[in-house]
This record gives sequence, structure tokens and C-alpha cells, in this order.
Amino acid sequence: MKKLALFLCAALIAAFALAGCGSSQPTYAVSDGVISPNGNYTVEASLEGGSGKATIQSPVPVKVAEGTMTATFVWSSSNYDLMVVDGAEYKPTSTKDGSTFEIPVKSIDDPLSVQAETTAMGTPHMIEYTINFDPSKVKAAK
Repeated sequence: MKKLALFLCAALIAAFALAGCGSSQPTYAVSDGVISPNGNYTVEASLEGGSGKATIQSPVPVKVAEGTMTATFVWSSSNYDLMVVDGAEYKPTSTKDGSTFEIPVKSIDDPLSVQAETTAMGTPHMIEYTINFDPSKVKAAK
């Protein structure tokens, strides 16, 4: 009887391990700054530059499709009407509750240099920023 109980207990533990119950292993990997597999994630990020008044929401949603990462940045101000990254210009997808931009990202290991145009000062001004990701703080999106 004791052996049967031990066998059943071991079988239950194995079943839970196979089902992933109680497992703290992530279901993703970061290699050379790229998150895999395809899916939706979040990553902690910080913003440097400008006057220090603007912020971006963190964590930043990141969608991975076919090895391409697209980050969704939401600025604290609705006055941003343009972002320039690697020479490419991006318009906001929304200006409700801040300016939202969807930007391709090559690596979350490296700082992302961006220029953002704001109209908050009356005439448009381009401001240089650096976005720093924390690759140790990637999570699968819920």
C-alpha cells in the first residue's frame, strides 16, 4: 500500500511538471537582443534626454512576429506628432491619453536612439531621446 501511494504521488508530480503547473521557467528566450518565440511580451524601459518632463509608459508592450519586434511606446504627452528612428519617420497611432507609436526594434540589448517631435511649445521641436530596455525584465503579456 505504501509503495502504491509513493507511485501515485510520483505520477502526480510528474504530471504537474509536464503540464507546467508550478513551473517558473519562462516560455520565451532573449538571444542577441531578440525575443522569441512569436507572441506578445512586455519589457521594462526607461527614457533619457529632453527636458526630463516627458516619460514613456513602462513596461513597453512588444509584439514579436517572424523574428521582428515591434514596440508600442506611449508618451506622457499627446503633443508628440512624429518619431524618427534609424532615419524612418513614424506617425502616432493614437493621441488619446498620450501619443502612441508602433516602432520596429532590432534589439532590446542596445539603447534605442530616437527623435520625437513635440508641438507643446507652439512650433514643432525635434528632441533627441534614448530608450533603454531591461532585457532581464521581459515577461509574456497576459
